[in-house]
Amino acid sequence: MRTVSSTSTLQIGQHLGAYRIDALLGVGGMGTVYSARDGALRRSVAIKIVDRTDDSARHALLREARIAASLSHPAICSVHEVGCVGDQPFIVMERVDGVPLSRVIRHGHGLAIETALNYALQIVDAIAHAHAHGVVHRDLKSANVMIGPGGAVKILDFGLAVHDLDDPDGETTRTEAPSGAGTIPYMAPEVLCGHRAGPRSDIWAIGVLIHEMLAGSRPFTGATRFELAAAILERPPEPLSASVPYELRRIVARCLEKSADERFSSARQLASALDAVPISSR
Repeated sequence: MRTVSSTSTLQIGQHLGAYRIDALLGVGGMGTVYSARDGALRRSVAIKIVDRTDDSARHALLREARIAASLSHPAICSVHEVGCVGDQPFIVMERVDGVPLSRVIRHGHGLAIETALNYALQIVDAIAHAHAHGVVHRDLKSANVMIGPGGAVKILDFGLAVHDLDDPDGETTRTEAPSGAGTIPYMAPEVLCGHRAGPRSDIWAIGVLIHEMLAGSRPFTGATRFELAAAILERPPEPLSASVPYELRRIVARCLEKSADERFSSARQLASALDAVPISSR
């Protein structure tokens, strides 16, 4: 891990080694993301800094960087470098220009079927690539999917990802709490019950995403997080409109089977099913 000298609070125009901070992009639970300019390679990048300074925060960021760096796919945000700002770790990533899918989808208004299918195929292909390399994302959601120029998809944030079924970093077979293993509206029933997320948990999340794109709303709702969790565990998903091709409705329903064994066996199998959906304009 390369160390650079700096203060813990970044200011616009400040330099971190070769990187000039240009703008604040966002603040989340895991840290702050800035837009920056790489003076050496003359390219725009994104820099994520963990706000906490304890060892577990540094370990988590380094782990995220290692997992993301193990993947190379056009629909997955790439990692360039990991370093340290004083005692705060940072990760330098590809700068992704675009709009989060969560903002592309208007509430109550689904996307055009061809558009939703195009995004879904890119997402599934990227997740199939991750699974082929032993990586489970665990936090797929519309806020973590960026839509760039021309409809190009980029999946962000592998901060909760796990590598392989036997995680070298000591992940246990049960999560500490459901809220620590993803975002509840996209969490599979088995994860809500405390079991470890696997590839078919990502397939469930993809089902939620496709439903959200087609309907403009998620398949399960609740006034509180407890009601939402109960709906995911006990109720059938909200039905999709009859205007959605039958084959596509069947695919979403299979992704959202309560039992993981009843879902698609792999993201590649899901991709094949999506690719076979008959759309006249494709």
